[in-house]
Formats: sequence, structure tokens, C-alpha cells
Amino acid sequence: MHTRDLRLQKVAEGAKDGDLPQISCKRDALLGLPLHAYQKHADAVEGGFIEAGGFLNELKIIWHKDISYPPLVVGLAAIFAVLGKEAQTAKAKQQLAQWFWSVTLGELFGSSTESRLARDVPEVVDWIKNPASRPRTLDEAVFQAVRLRSLRSRQSAAYKGLHALLMKGGCRDFITGRPTDLMTFFNDDIDIHHVFPQAWCKKQGIEKGVFDAIINKTPLSKLSNISVGGDAPSVYLKRIEEKQGISPADLDAILRTHLIEPAYLRADDFNAFYEARSKALAELVAGAMQKPVVEEAGTNEVEQEDDSMEADEELEAA
Repeated sequence: MHTRDLRLQKVAEGAKDGDLPQISCKRDALLGLPLHAYQKHADAVEGGFIEAGGFLNELKIIWHKDISYPPLVVGLAAIFAVLGKEAQTAKAKQQLAQWFWSVTLGELFGSSTESRLARDVPEVVDWIKNPASRPRTLDEAVFQAVRLRSLRSRQSAAYKGLHALLMKGGCRDFITGRPTDLMTFFNDDIDIHHVFPQAWCKKQGIEKGVFDAIINKTPLSKLSNISVGGDAPSVYLKRIEEKQGISPADLDAILRTHLIEPAYLRADDFNAFYEARSKALAELVAGAMQKPVVEEAGTNEVEQEDDSMEADEELEAA
């Protein structure tokens, strides 16, 4: 905010673009912050971080490891600090969400993060003040549908984003039937787990790179994951119905909240499930970014096979 003040001061003095100081969020700018600037902005910045945390919770980003890019928290805090109540309207929240999902799903902060953040924050602020002023990030962000097949771990921003979007969309737990909120996320130990279990997929000769993709994963409680075990979907769905006293129709309704077509699960038809959910997730992404996904082949970010950050151990059914 201090470097923004310096830039605005020069603008008011009539300085040309080439002579304007850069807005910066780099370490040296923070270490060089004058005491008077800290005292001026401290309360607003603190409030900005509080608002940013609440906003992320609204997007169902509840666990710190599910934040796509940690610097985005700084950017959101700065935007809330600068705009104050202007950022509290429903329209402003929609704009912030579109920007956040564009950065996350478009995987735009993989490099030059500080430079991009310093560019994006003032552009988003201007956009909220004047809807005709559109941030460049919204046009630069692209999501390729084929990317869904290579998102396999929390090392990817888009993987985290889809996990959050499913929860935000109201997906309900297989057993409890509850949607995810701040309380259920921790009390029910919600994490992202396989729909067609790893053990079953391996027995069917399905490649790990295929069954480990986000297409075959969804947010579930620990209890539901234990009940899933390593069995075929037709088996574990029947087990859930019998043990939990839930009707097939009610369980089908729950499955649809995960963008899963129940008939394919009950028939253990992995290929049909995979194609249908790929299309459904692509539509989910398009809605969040407010632009169509790209159908051409290619990926935005190299995916590592190591999934050590993800607690997705399959447990055999009791």
C-alpha cells in the first residue's frame, strides 16, 4: 500500500508512465517500509487479511494447504485493505472470485509471482471501482480440458481449485449427507479421495496416471473413505446403503452433487464415468472462470507424480 501511495502521488503531480515508481510487494520493499507508512496502514492491512480469510472460506478454501498460491492471500488482503467497504458488496465479491479462479485454474502464478501480483492488485481495484476497466489476467487465463487428465496432486494450483469448487458447489458426503463447511471439514476429516478405488483400478489394469487424475477424485469424509475401501463402486455403494440405511435414490442424489452419474458407478463402468465427469468438471471450471475451456491438447504446468502432500490412503472396508 505504501508503494501504491508513492505511485498515486506521482500521478497527481503529473508524472508520465515511464517516470512512475513501481508498485511492489517484494521483500526489499517490505524491509524498507518507513515507520510512518506502517503506522498509517497497519490497521487496514490487518483488517484486509481478516477479510481475505473470510472470503477464502466462502470459496470453501478452508485448510491452508488448499490455497492455490499463498501470495494470493497477500493480494486479496491488499485489495480489501484499499477498497474497504467497496469490496464487501455482492458484485465486488463476484469479481474477486472470478479473478481468484482465473489465476488458480489458469495456473498463472507459477513464476514471476511478485511481479504479476503487483500488476494484478491495482488492476482488480480499478475493475471493482470501474467495471469497464478489466484486469488483463481474466483474458490471459486459459484452462485446457485435457488438463483435467494430468491434475493428480496438491502440487497443482488447479487441482486445489477443483477440490474447492466441488465443495463450494455443495457436494455432500456419501455417508453423512452433509455439505462441507468450516465445522464439517475438520470434524469429519474431509479430504480428496478416489471414487473408483486405487486397489480396484489396479486389478482392472487401469494405469495409475489415469485413475489418479482429479477426474476420479472427490471430497469425502474419513468415514466415507473407509467405507469405500478398495472395492468396486457397485459393492461399496450397496454397503453404504445397507449399513447407513440410505435408499438408492437418496444416495444417487448425493452422487450427483459430486458431478458423478450414478448409473456408471453402479455398473462399475470406469470409462463412461471418466468421460462424463471430465465434461462436468470442464463445465464447472468454465463457470468459475466465466469463459469456455479450450478443447485443444496441451497443459499449462508440469505435473509431478509424487503425491506425498496428499493424505489419500485407501482403507479396506471393515
